[in-house]
Amino acid sequence: MGGEERSPFSVPRLVLFKGVPSDDVKRRLSDALKDGAIVLLDLHALSQRDFDEQGRPFITFMGGVAFARGGHMEPLESEMYLVVPREGMFQEWVEEGQLNDGTFDGQGR
Repeated sequence: MGGEERSPFSVPRLVLFKGVPSDDVKRRLSDALKDGAIVLLDLHALSQRDFDEQGRPFITFMGGVAFARGGHMEPLESEMYLVVPREGMFQEWVEEGQLNDGTFDGQGR
């Protein structure tokens, strides 16, 4: 078979990023998506002004990167976003029960 296929049961790595990155780090986050990583963006620490001036453009950029790679961005709450490299990946992951297997409570502990 041509090309590299990913098992539907393989769980990609998760990259957590807090704040707004430099251009170099934006490129690295884009590359991580290309390599199949799920990216969790946490913008809670930004002031409202910083969120409006830097956070929104960063979210727009990452949404565009995800879309260009066949994925999408899922808002989890007001300043937290999950960026997945391919459409349907987050839903498949949840359906397999890997988020509610008793390992973590609703607060991520």
